[in-house]
Amino acid sequence: MDLPLEPLLRWIILLPVIGAILNGVFLRSKNGILSGLLGTAAAVGAFIVTLVVIGRVPDSHGTVLALDPWFTWMKTGDLEVAFQLEVTPLTRVMLLVVTGIGSLIHLYATGYMSHDKSPWRFFAYLNLFLAAMLSLILSSNLVGVFLGWEGVGLCSYLLIGFWFEKDENAAAGMKAFVTNRVGDLGFVLALMVIFAYTRTFEMSKLVEIAQAGQIPAWVWLTAAAGIFWASTGKSAQIPLYVWLPDAMAGPTPVSALIHAATMVTSGVFLITRVWPIFAGQPAVLDVVLWGGLATAWIAALTALTQRDIKKVLAYSTVSQLGFMFVALGCGSPAAALFHVVTHACFKALLFLGAGSVIHGMHEKQDLFEMGGLRHHMKWTHLTFLAGVLAIIGFPLTSGFFSKDMIIAKAMIRGAVPGMLLIGAALVTSFYMVRAYTLAFWGEARSKEAAHAHESSPIMLAPLVVLAVLSIFVGWFETPEVFHGPTKFSNWVLQSWYGVSPAGHEGHLSHAMEWILMGVVSALSLGVAWYSFTKYRVFRHGGSKATALHRVSENKFYVDEIYAFLILRPLKFATGKVTKFVDVYVINGFLHALRDGARISGQVLSLFHTGSVQVYGWYLAVGTVLVLLFVRWWAV
Repeated sequence: MDLPLEPLLRWIILLPVIGAILNGVFLRSKNGILSGLLGTAAAVGAFIVTLVVIGRVPDSHGTVLALDPWFTWMKTGDLEVAFQLEVTPLTRVMLLVVTGIGSLIHLYATGYMSHDKSPWRFFAYLNLFLAAMLSLILSSNLVGVFLGWEGVGLCSYLLIGFWFEKDENAAAGMKAFVTNRVGDLGFVLALMVIFAYTRTFEMSKLVEIAQAGQIPAWVWLTAAAGIFWASTGKSAQIPLYVWLPDAMAGPTPVSALIHAATMVTSGVFLITRVWPIFAGQPAVLDVVLWGGLATAWIAALTALTQRDIKKVLAYSTVSQLGFMFVALGCGSPAAALFHVVTHACFKALLFLGAGSVIHGMHEKQDLFEMGGLRHHMKWTHLTFLAGVLAIIGFPLTSGFFSKDMIIAKAMIRGAVPGMLLIGAALVTSFYMVRAYTLAFWGEARSKEAAHAHESSPIMLAPLVVLAVLSIFVGWFETPEVFHGPTKFSNWVLQSWYGVSPAGHEGHLSHAMEWILMGVVSALSLGVAWYSFTKYRVFRHGGSKATALHRVSENKFYVDEIYAFLILRPLKFATGKVTKFVDVYVINGFLHALRDGARISGQVLSLFHTGSVQVYGWYLAVGTVLVLLFVRWWAV
């Protein structure tokens, strides 16, 4: 007998929650393998249930709502918010990505964290992170989405600062938490405006109301702007991208989970989920487009000179998120979602591959101290190479198809956005091949590199699976000239409750499509070959760094600029306000009370003589005064 859909959807969230409770509350085992396998079992269980749900909801169906709310979040006045789950084609795709890749990362982490002193805490946080992201995906209303949104923010803080004994790790976790709170103000603003004018948070109703055109245009403009502002925090866009590179302070599996399949894609996912609201806001989409281009470029240029292998991948993630926002700005949520999926595969592979390198290098992360690792780490080398080929858009890999789709949409939008995006893609080819070559080719540049060792099978197995996905998952959405499947476009178009937003994305001619693919691929491969030959035989300190090199190496001084323009003035102002309030208001009031009590005590003590005769006179005088007062009051 088939189970109803509602319990299945609930179990997708409940299984990671149960795993977190068992690891974090009851078991608390210092055996890394035991804690890891329990956490992995919870993630794999959610993946299996996801497969069952997808099997129950064929592609021909649009949206399937859970029939009954799970429970009521809040009820006051005419506001009633239920915790209700729903499945759309879009959520099915994200469920597969989050639970599938999340399970592989959990398995990898079982080996990676096997010698940590508190693995139970790590896997409890990791399971909780997965549950929060799944709540974000499955919720049918924006309040439930916001719950998951804040949940992944909290868990990212816990995971980034997992090794909190080091001050820099704790600071990185706090930086991620505070930066995302700044972005989340936009989400709160959007929620308040939406409810004030629609009296609902249900996304299906909001899409219907938006299409009806009965709400003032400025309401949707404000809502779209607020959601985009929130997305710049979660999905690391200018100006709130600064937290994500520092997130490398956490264990490498955390980087893979946050940067690949979950938290950083939530902004792209949310905008796609409520796309009918954005489709009618060309001004917001323009900001999304140019903000994405700026983010793609500044992150790519920063990655050019980074020495930490994880920092290179971190800035690469910021840049690739810029590509996704360019797709949204060009009016193509399908292209954005497609790149979300392909990027989740090859970026998870690259981060886990980097973790394998670091593990084999005895925790060394400096690319300048690596070299020749392909001789000692053959499986890590081959799988990392697969990820590099995918991200640079090597022909017929997943990145080739998703990047080509975004670049084509950008060219349709205009020659300037198209050429700028092609330039960012070429810079990506250079810095990714640079990182790969410095790590795996040439001679060993340290004793750790000379004696590096391959990782355990439990860490290599997820790399192999992700390598296969990174090469082949792109074939689910091929250009028109290939006459192949267009699964992602079909899934996205069915995700808006029967609504088709106004406007058309446009298409390039087949001739232009072939020319674009050929030119971009040739340029990308040329840049990749140049990078490979430049760094294959590498000698550090061989040439003097240019001014541009120093600017890139110092991350364009963005953190310093923020500190000078925002943090220091804010710290100065709050210090002055705090001093005034603390010293003159609070302390002044308390000191006045103290002095008043002391003086009144001293005055009253003069009347305490201990003489009964004196007290009698006090009583007599007091009686006379009371009688005179009563007589005066009566008159």
